[in-house]
Amino acid sequence: MKQTSGPRLSSRLYEELRRGVITGVYSQGQRLTEQSLAAELGVSRIPLREALPQLEVEGFIQSFPRRGVVVSRWTDEAVHHVFDVRIALEGQAARLAARRAADGKAELDRLWERLEESEAQIRAGDALAVAQANADFHQEVVAATGNALMSSLMAAVAGRLVWMFYLSIRSDPTSPSPEHRTVTQAIADGNELLAESIMLAHIESGREPALQMLRESRPEA
Repeated sequence: MKQTSGPRLSSRLYEELRRGVITGVYSQGQRLTEQSLAAELGVSRIPLREALPQLEVEGFIQSFPRRGVVVSRWTDEAVHHVFDVRIALEGQAARLAARRAADGKAELDRLWERLEESEAQIRAGDALAVAQANADFHQEVVAATGNALMSSLMAAVAGRLVWMFYLSIRSDPTSPSPEHRTVTQAIADGNELLAESIMLAHIESGREPALQMLRESRPEA
């Protein structure tokens, strides 16, 4: 990595480390030391110390006394936690977004754009880009509620969504998600119950496949 300075370097380090965790360059359970990372990335420890806390907040790494930083593991419990949060948050978000659309208060241009981007990335077939676009779409459904607090709650799990989506779909990144288009149309039509039910079914139908794929991707302890 070309050495720069300040927040820009910390941001670049965050993005590179985040990509490395998601794609398995840094494996689940792997211990990461500042010394080895600094040498590998060609930077000093100071910008690393600025980048690592953000990765921990987003669930990519964990800090332990005397062990230092370790890449998080996808346990069955961790998978269920993500899905349980999504069920609680995104179903209600789809319903509220549809209500705002029915009241003429919702701006849905960005939601349609996110839908088109996710479908374009599926056609391109790059697993990481598909995972990111998929997560972006789900975040935009929440944003369409106009509820900043709901959006901040969704942002807290967005990174883990990208990681989970990547591990779940990498065997077939071209697999489409037709529910995205149907839930977007239900929101645009102002159909609260339909939008909520489609979103809930869409999320829940992914739980068992995600568990299976993540079990297969999990390194031995």
